[in-house]
Order: sequence, then C-alpha cells, then structure tokens
Amino acid sequence: MQVYRHARGGYWRASKRWCKTLPEALVDKALASFANNEHGLRPADVYGGDQGVVAQLRALESWFKVQKEFHLFSASLLLLYEGDAHGPEETNVRVRLVDFAHTFAVGGNSDDGGAENKSHSEGDIDENFLGGLRAIASRLNAVSTMEYVADTLMTTAGG
Repeated sequence: MQVYRHARGGYWRASKRWCKTLPEALVDKALASFANNEHGLRPADVYGGDQGVVAQLRALESWFKVQKEFHLFSASLLLLYEGDAHGPEETNVRVRLVDFAHTFAVGGNSDDGGAENKSHSEGDIDENFLGGLRAIASRLNAVSTMEYVADTLMTTAGG
C-alpha cells in the first residue's frame, strides 16, 4: 500500500510486514487513511460516488456475473487515485484487476500448460471471485460512510 501525503510532498509506503501484521480491528482505519490525502480528500470522495471505487467494483461485479469463460485465483485489485487532488472532482479514481498468474479457462486448459480444470464445469460463474469482490466492495462502502478522523496510524507504523 502506498499513499500520497500532501503535507510531506511525498508518499508513505507500507511494508509487506506492516500489511501482514495489521490487526483486523485496524483494517477499516487503514482503508480510511488510504483515501485521505491530507489535502481535502476523504474516503467518501475516493470510495463513494458515481466514479468512486465502489461503483467501479460494482461494474466489475456485473461483468463477472455473466462472464463464464475464466476463473481467477489469487488475482488482485489495484486502487488508484490522484493523490494531490484538492477535491472529489479531481480524484480520477481507477480500479484495475491485476495479477493473473492463476487464471483458468473454465472447462478447458489452465494457464500452466495443459492440465484440465476439473473443479469447474463449462458455464459456471466464478462464485469465489465474486464473493471476494462483493466483500471488498461492501467493506469499502462502509468505510466511505464512516466519520473519518485523521490520526497517526500511517505515520507511526513502519513503512
């Protein structure tokens, strides 16, 4: 996770260890901090609205509800926004699906050179991916409606 901090004129970057050891009780706070650039943006500006992360995740969900050709395992979401934005109209929020190392053609060959994907039959929707996508969209929606209070979560934790 990398966050632009306007007051410092640079980025705060969480180490892999920091992310792995973040207590569950602080996940929402970390997600809220990610969407606050200390320059006017708040979680509602990044996650909410017609062009926000949640809306883009819902659009991705709509596509995955009808897409039956591929199943994704361990794919990641990349969430981007303009860190130096002054207000919601400048955020330029983008959601990208990345890390396709374990993508399988349903009922066909896997990406590893030919082993049949026996776990899913042709025409199945990827319910596992959809479940994860819905969970993160729901969590970010909840974070976008939380009252945000700036604190030192990301300034005191190792980065």
